[in-house]
Amino acid sequence: MSAAIEPAGACLDGGFYPPLRGSSLYLNVSWTLAGNVVYAASQWLLLVTLAKMGRPEQVGQLALGLAITGPLFIASQFHLRGVQATDARGEFTFSEYLGLRSIGTVAAALLTVGLAVGLGYEAGLASVVIFVGLGRSFDNFSDIYYGALQQQERMARMGKSMMLKGALSVSVLAIAMALTRNVVSVAVALMAVSALTFLFYDRRSVTFGSPSRVGVMVGRFRWNPSGCWLLLKTAFPLTIVMVLVSLNLNVPRYFVERFRGAHDLGVFAALSYLIVAGNLVVNACGQAIAPKLAKLYANGPRRGFWNILFVLLAIAGACGLIGMSVVALAGERLVGIVYNASYTPYASLLTGMMVAATLLYAGQFLGYAMTAARIFRPQAPLFLLAAGATTAACSVLIPRDGLRGAVTAMSVGFAVQVVGGAVILFRDWLRHKA
Repeated sequence: MSAAIEPAGACLDGGFYPPLRGSSLYLNVSWTLAGNVVYAASQWLLLVTLAKMGRPEQVGQLALGLAITGPLFIASQFHLRGVQATDARGEFTFSEYLGLRSIGTVAAALLTVGLAVGLGYEAGLASVVIFVGLGRSFDNFSDIYYGALQQQERMARMGKSMMLKGALSVSVLAIAMALTRNVVSVAVALMAVSALTFLFYDRRSVTFGSPSRVGVMVGRFRWNPSGCWLLLKTAFPLTIVMVLVSLNLNVPRYFVERFRGAHDLGVFAALSYLIVAGNLVVNACGQAIAPKLAKLYANGPRRGFWNILFVLLAIAGACGLIGMSVVALAGERLVGIVYNASYTPYASLLTGMMVAATLLYAGQFLGYAMTAARIFRPQAPLFLLAAGATTAACSVLIPRDGLRGAVTAMSVGFAVQVVGGAVILFRDWLRHKA
């Protein structure tokens, strides 16, 4: 468990007070969007740099590490950041958030090691998976401090942290590849960036103490098992949804690696990351607009809620049309420029990926609308159905059609998510109309 931060001079219950003066809403939203956009761009540049300096098989190794650890660490987070950031009444202390996050992170790290060894990967690939998991362990701790910063309405520090981590990650990957041409060293370097960012920036970013004494104060960690258990029960339903969302994104990668090998997984990961990077920006927009949607739904006018949702869906559609147009005009040339010539034979996959991206972005906006409307219970069955549809489509299409089948399977799962979300919201609209 992380040794940690309980302030000398903090509240007696182990909590903390917000700073004297928080940033304005405009600045908070701006820093949140800027941090997410830069971080999304840097994650894409990681794959671009690795693709240019290495082989598709090496991209596939890193992509598999990310795909295996993704759902594990999403589950280990218990969606605590969302609960923490909206804990306006101080129902739980920082020690309880950090304690539960520590338990989940240790469990996820141990499971990562177990899977890397138990699945029978060769030593190099198993090492990549393990070091990626260790890096995500440090990211997990950074995330709980991000939640505290959101609670204090100090998103600038969070945005700067994401930018710093993104820029350093791209830099160390390029250095590690130039020196070693080895993906294990890349995974170690990325883990080091996550560790250093957490220890020397994120951990020092949160203000603890009384309103008259704003500053960073380090003290002892206070373990509270009963509080952690109550927090787990509060956060667990949303955890299921987040894990299913992550699985829906990663299932095609598992099947591609199983039936087509590391080379095709590298190609698929490099091309499909355009979708994932765009989804990070969509999530940033959703996080920024969700409070407004929630207020309109709760207090009215409801027409404003639906108007904003329709605008968001129109934006998703427009992004898809623009993407498909760009791909049709210059897809092969762009793939060759961004990656390298070994990826250009697969440029035709981009049209299908733009269709999948449009469906994904629309589904994400519908998800934020459901959450803003406090429609929680139907979301778990919906995302379970979507993940099941993706898995079924992958099992049939990837062995038969290869990467084209993987792209189609993605679209199937995202389409289920869109249709299901629309039906749930429409039924809610009918219920309130009646």
